[in-house]
Amino acid sequence: MELISITNLKILQINLNRSAPATESALNLATELNIDIIAIQEPWVYPNPNNDYTVTRLVIHSGFTQILPYHGILRPRTLFYVSKAINIANIAIESPQDPDCLIIDINYKNSKIQVINIYNEKHLDGSGIYTVNKGLLPNPLYKDSIVLGNFNTYYL
Repeated sequence: MELISITNLKILQINLNRSAPATESALNLATELNIDIIAIQEPWVYPNPNNDYTVTRLVIHSGFTQILPYHGILRPRTLFYVSKAINIANIAIESPQDPDCLIIDINYKNSKIQVINIYNEKHLDGSGIYTVNKGLLPNPLYKDSIVLGNFNTYYL
């Protein structure tokens, strides 16, 4: 777990290992610490009965909005919770169609910041390509970018 503060924007980055109780604990901690953005890898999400993740259930919180990646039927392995106090947070146009990479644009105190959440693993499509190579490297970074994630460097 890592806490980052940039120009008073507080970001919590955490891998929740697909645990609903860990998600609830992270949301409670984020509320106590006045966190603006939670970047989660391996979130707890529950598919519909056909094991299809196009419609998922996840832990909700009244103080946060959830942003999921474009993931199709695959289990999303990245997720943002964004405080409802943030002016605008949207999925970036550059965000790939990848459950392991999610890019959002934040308008914060007259600034635009791009936040990138990566779960670096071999892609679920069977290509054997890691997320950093497929989802991050092809996109140029904004001047004000924050890259967070679980980079799984022990696999490399």
